[in-house]
Amino acid sequence: MQDTDERILERLNNIEALLRVQNRATLRAKEAADFLGVCPRTLHDLVKAGKIRRVQLSNGRFGFRREEMERYARENEAFYADTDKAWLDAVEQ
Repeated sequence: MQDTDERILERLNNIEALLRVQNRATLRAKEAADFLGVCPRTLHDLVKAGKIRRVQLSNGRFGFRREEMERYARENEAFYADTDKAWLDAVEQ
């Protein structure tokens, strides 16, 4: 039962993260990771593997375009189907 509760809380956290950034064009690394439902280290690995592109912001830091996150999510929908479907429904609106 606790495992189910933890999964529900994780999904709710992912939905909250999506709602916070849904109208922003550029996301910080933590926000982009939350958007995809992965940890920041996994996001870094995806960038290093060339699967996700990052952009340099005016303050010298790096960010991620929301469109890029949406593209990656759509292309990898089968992978994410078990983790959280709600964010994909929201992205397609």
